[in-house]
Amino acid sequence: MYYLSSRKKKLAKKLFFMALTAVSIVIGVTVLTALMLGYSFNFNGTEGHVERIGILQVDSKPNGAEVYLNNQRHSTNTRARIAPIEGDYNLRIQKENYRTWQKQVKVKGGEITWVAYPRLIPNKLSPQSVLDLPKTLADALPSGSSRRYALLENATNPTVNIAFIDRDTPEFKSVSMPDSSYDKAGLGNFKLYLWSGNERYVVLKHIRANNPIEWLILDTEKPEESVNINQAFGIDNINEVVFGDYGGSQLYALIDGKVRNLDISNKTISSPLIDNVNNFSLYGDGYILFVQDNPTSKTRKFGYIRKGFKEPRIIKTLPLEAGKKAFMDVDKYYDRFYFLVSNGNQAWLYGSKSLFYGLPSDNKNDRLDLSEISKFSMNQEIISVNVTENGQLATVQDGKSFSTYNLESTLQSSTQIKPNASGEAQKLRYLDTYMLWGDNNGTLRTYEFDGENQNDLLPVIAKFDATISPSGKYLYCINKNSSGDYQFVRIQLLDI
Repeated sequence: MYYLSSRKKKLAKKLFFMALTAVSIVIGVTVLTALMLGYSFNFNGTEGHVERIGILQVDSKPNGAEVYLNNQRHSTNTRARIAPIEGDYNLRIQKENYRTWQKQVKVKGGEITWVAYPRLIPNKLSPQSVLDLPKTLADALPSGSSRRYALLENATNPTVNIAFIDRDTPEFKSVSMPDSSYDKAGLGNFKLYLWSGNERYVVLKHIRANNPIEWLILDTEKPEESVNINQAFGIDNINEVVFGDYGGSQLYALIDGKVRNLDISNKTISSPLIDNVNNFSLYGDGYILFVQDNPTSKTRKFGYIRKGFKEPRIIKTLPLEAGKKAFMDVDKYYDRFYFLVSNGNQAWLYGSKSLFYGLPSDNKNDRLDLSEISKFSMNQEIISVNVTENGQLATVQDGKSFSTYNLESTLQSSTQIKPNASGEAQKLRYLDTYMLWGDNNGTLRTYEFDGENQNDLLPVIAKFDATISPSGKYLYCINKNSSGDYQFVRIQLLDI
């Protein structure tokens, strides 16, 4: 009988364990790869089978709410992390003393589906007046962060009451434009137009009969240093202004169809950056988004430019539809930029190639490589387009309805807007990234971005804007009391 030598036995044993280790590694990597791709093995029943799973991340305001998936209670409250197999689910969120929230959601295998935006509405909403206002109230405007709320109590007097609403008990301060800073002889009506990013300055429009509009910058900390833009730069025919920096020292203005930069501190004005401009806005670090009309070629161009560019970057060229509105917006979602442009009743959403830096420069070698993501065809002329600051949602409005494309779910929704008392078209405004509001026959009605979970909250005078305080605890708006006087009111949304 033949026996392996001790040395050969050791070698065979070593080779066996090496082979076993290699097989284990291959199996482990395969299993790990499958798990990373969202696959799992279901042992239920007599025969097991492989399924794809996804992650459903659920949160709410307030959190601590119960979560139900297809009517099955999940073991944890919001914030909740659920790993169901891929498919369509009815997601329900409920909390005592709050209205139930629910929606159909699609879970994709190997992907995370975020539903972190639900804002639960209390069952009982009791409006509380925080300031009585006169019947002459002319305008109201919240700041960008909703820490301030400006109230113009008389259209013929540029005195602004500033409400500090970033605290449980709002405080108020009254500031006025100096008499010498505006045309008192040709007195017209004033309107609130714009807050600066640092919430120190408020732009007012002085609309005078048979005279160009006066544009005024009210310094709410040092009113004596307020500025009349027309006087400071010796220009008229300003159609639009936008703050060009957070601190309020730079402005971009549309003057006779040309966009120029105004340096408030140094009282200097740039040469035209772009001309034949229909309308414009700012994005990011000094990018000017514009719609440019050329009556000669009967074309309408959509693009962007910034100081230092030799020529603008054109995103899209479309036929000029005389008398039809056109808009453009842009933002970034993960590593791609998305451009939303509208012309008349139609709008298009375009996505760029992957870009880990800012918008491409005016160098033609710095390519965008745009592709069409979605098209919107509305029944009425489009009056607003918006790409949310997180880049996820692209929304167009025509005053009777709105349509939203969700870049995360790749789903497009369309929603009819409830009519106001006059039945006229209305532009919905944003309360947060995922929630809009409008006038439902004298009642403030909220809509989620896809039109679901609509809620009527409280009486509102919709010509004045509403806002949610930075903590999310209160919603502020303007309504009237039984005597017909205006009131600055709030309702409590969160018990914090």
